[in-house]
Amino acid sequence: PTITSIITGRGNNTNYPFYVTVTFDDNIGVSDSAGIFTDNNAFIDPNGTGALVVEDFTVSMTGGTAVLTLGNDTIPADIRDINDVVDANDEGDLTVRLGLDLIGVPDGTEEITVTPKDSAIFDKAGNDLVPAAITDFITDATPPIIGPPGEIIARNHADTTGNPDTIAGVPVTYIRTRNPTFNLIYTDAKSTGDGALALESEVNGFAKILSPSVLTNNITGFIEIQTPLDEITYGIGESPPNPLLFTVTDTSDNTNQDTAATFIVDLTPPTILETTINYSNDIVTVILDVDTSFSNNDATGNLTIEDFDPTINELLGIARNPIFAGSPSLTPAGLDTFALHINFNGDADGTEVLTIKPVVNSIFDFAGNAASITQFDSVTLFDKTPPDPSGPIEVRNDAGQPGNVVETAGIDVIYVH
Repeated sequence: PTITSIITGRGNNTNYPFYVTVTFDDNIGVSDSAGIFTDNNAFIDPNGTGALVVEDFTVSMTGGTAVLTLGNDTIPADIRDINDVVDANDEGDLTVRLGLDLIGVPDGTEEITVTPKDSAIFDKAGNDLVPAAITDFITDATPPIIGPPGEIIARNHADTTGNPDTIAGVPVTYIRTRNPTFNLIYTDAKSTGDGALALESEVNGFAKILSPSVLTNNITGFIEIQTPLDEITYGIGESPPNPLLFTVTDTSDNTNQDTAATFIVDLTPPTILETTINYSNDIVTVILDVDTSFSNNDATGNLTIEDFDPTINELLGIARNPIFAGSPSLTPAGLDTFALHINFNGDADGTEVLTIKPVVNSIFDFAGNAASITQFDSVTLFDKTPPDPSGPIEVRNDAGQPGNVVETAGIDVIYVH
């Protein structure tokens, strides 16, 4: 008789879930004479008898992360039938399973060697199986792991990161796209082929399409969410929670899950809520609809006077050429409120309309959205021009009777009664 194959597997046995299935060929062509046995009782009955037992085999294992509890060249933990029932194999069975007692979870690179003991296994004619080692790899039970250690951070694109912030002590990342990109890397000892790791994503059970949807072991991959996300906060600690979950599956159907770090999808650019001017016409106050604004799209840089564009309607009034001066002062609380010092050529007569709008790509919110240059807000200047009399002031007796004009020493003098 010979061993034709061994195949490793993982069953439902709570004590020893991992096993090796051993298949024999008794090389006897007569069907009713077939079978493999543990004894031949040579002095009593030259034919094979008895079901195989664990003492008929030794097992050894090398590589990987799991080891045999009793060490190498030891007997299996138990013997089973093909239905994985312990000690249920019958005499003559051509296939048995050997339970394995392991320390650790195998990663699929452990090589198991099964060796029949000498003069321990027989066919029905009493021929003993010549011991020969046969090997296979243990079933992979270790899920892929994420590495290097760290959180899964949302990005705008593969070449553009999001903007980090902290809200109520929780780190968050602002992004300005509905289709963020994530830089993922997974490692698996067994599934090392190109694209061997399948990837899925979901939010509260709703699947999100990914591109690509496979990864190669230990190679960084930029994964884009192709299903547009809503403009909300995604994270475990939100109320209600909206975690973006990634599930990776290796070729042995082991899965692992990782949740993206909290991020905020924000596509709404900052706008000017209100513009006012003080009575002296020298300080313009501009209120934006964001808590914090920046001069760069990576959430850095303070706004300057060059980020605001003042214009005046030259068809009205006499004040011209509005120019900001100095540095804007920022009100520390609430929405971004900037006080901008402004100068004009000429005094306003109260009909001038001053318009303030952002300079192109100059004012950004936390997500990096640029304020639109088509938006604006206007304010009317206060009248600072005194009235101009239309002629000399004439003294009269009353509205219907003028006074008498008498030239005195070259000066016209009006006499009234």
